[in-house]
Amino acid sequence: IYKYRKIFAIYMVMTLVTHAILISSNSLTVGFFDVGQGDSSYLYYKGKYIQIDTGGTAFSSYNPGVEITKRAIKKRGINKIDLMILSHLDLDHVGGVKSMLESKMIDTIILGESERASDIYLDIMGGHEDKIITLNENSKLDIDEDLSIRFLNVGTKSLNSNDNSLVCLVQYKDNKILYT
Repeated sequence: IYKYRKIFAIYMVMTLVTHAILISSNSLTVGFFDVGQGDSSYLYYKGKYIQIDTGGTAFSSYNPGVEITKRAIKKRGINKIDLMILSHLDLDHVGGVKSMLESKMIDTIILGESERASDIYLDIMGGHEDKIITLNENSKLDIDEDLSIRFLNVGTKSLNSNDNSLVCLVQYKDNKILYT
């Protein structure tokens, strides 16, 4: 480190400045983690962190939900996920949730109604049911006057779990993002 102390110092200053801008910013930050197959994205707004899925896999001992998503959240200095939105309980979407629950990182989880009957639900959520909110069709969460999330496709019951996915329409001022 001593040999590269100037580069290291510049890197640390840049990291602190970026983090300070994110914390003090009143704008919406949208990001995505590359977890291979599956999804993992986040919204950061006025000091609130919202995670949508975590990624994961059922085919390997390497779990992108933990190794990528959880590590990246921690690396950014975020110790609490205010809201975790889970589209559905396939492991390529929720592989990091159990580890994050065990680490007490998650405050509240939003989940579609049809997911409560699955074995994966019992494995991941067992003992954490008090953190889970299930929604009705077209439920809307107003963060403030500029940011809201409408939840769609809540009650679908298909044999294909992807068809049961909770769909989120995020609206920030005049901009919309659809998570399918």
